[in-house]
Amino acid sequence: MNAALALGDIGDKRAVGPLVLALKDKELYARSGAAEALGKIGDKRAVEPLVLALKDKEWYARSGAAVALGDMGDKRGVEPMIQDLKDKYARRNAAEALGKFIFKFKLIPGDSICLDVEQSYPTLKGGFSLPIHEY
Repeated sequence: MNAALALGDIGDKRAVGPLVLALKDKELYARSGAAEALGKIGDKRAVEPLVLALKDKEWYARSGAAVALGDMGDKRGVEPMIQDLKDKYARRNAAEALGKFIFKFKLIPGDSICLDVEQSYPTLKGGFSLPIHEY
């Protein structure tokens, strides 16, 4: 994980290919570290692999992918992260990542998602809501 994070800190786009491969590593922390590093690098080639990583069997890796997608700010990550709000373990990071989209793209409530910060309940289009602090 430390090597992946160091690659993310360096920000060299040549690391994207190996980091994308690391998203499928057998070690949970390698997958999560790779996701975080990809988010820091911000190369759009990583968006689709990170969207796939939202389906990882381990919640920690799913959370890392959501954070990375939020850091990258690519709109292709919005719908998959809205679906991630249904994941009781990863929803907090998905909601925070979606919050970054609201500010970056100036989404208004009803476009895709509305986050009620006082209640910490993300509300999906159509009125469906989930508490993000339910563990």
